[in-house]
Amino acid sequence: MSSTTAYTTTVGSDARGVEKILIITELGEIEAALFTERSPRTCQHFLSYIDSGYYDNASFYRSVRYENQPADSVKISIVEGGFSNGYYDRILMENFVNGCDATLCPVGPKPRINVETTRETGVCHDDGTLSLGRWDDMSVDDSFFICVGAQPELDFGGRRNPDGLGFPAFGKVTRGMAVVREIHCLPSKGQRIIGGTAIKSIRVHDNVFRAQRRDISRKSPASL
Repeated sequence: MSSTTAYTTTVGSDARGVEKILIITELGEIEAALFTERSPRTCQHFLSYIDSGYYDNASFYRSVRYENQPADSVKISIVEGGFSNGYYDRILMENFVNGCDATLCPVGPKPRINVETTRETGVCHDDGTLSLGRWDDMSVDDSFFICVGAQPELDFGGRRNPDGLGFPAFGKVTRGMAVVREIHCLPSKGQRIIGGTAIKSIRVHDNVFRAQRRDISRKSPASL
């Protein structure tokens, strides 16, 4: 029987196989490390959205807490970000008690990918883990979520998804979990965060600092 070994890494400026990103929200910043060597397919998919500026003006719109999942026997604790629509808003407000038609939910503009399981990658759903949502094994799309506490039922073999494949974990928050927990506790109607929490941008971390350095150099007085 195969087993899943949790992937841990020291995230530094020279850490191999790690891409750092910065999520800027209206409530503060969230830094995260993406495990590009362990989860290459999922990271490439997510980074393609980041590189296009897709998440500018997105939001954290969903808070899943143990008390707002009456339709689910297996409970989880996450916040979800990206884009919703009117139909999905209604489903979230109803806590999925009347089911959900995936064909009516929002979809991203890029081709969807198949799930890269935690058995393949060893990146498990621990506290602060980043992962992507899906409906079936070929529908990993643009919506992403952050775990609040360890969520082993989202790993390969977990019971949250009937097919047992779990979800494609690919990164971990390295700074800003206080912001994540604040979002998780915001007032909601069902699972829909009232008003949402605006995501101003998501950028690759080195690119953010590079842009800041360029801005500082433009403002610096010329050398005599």
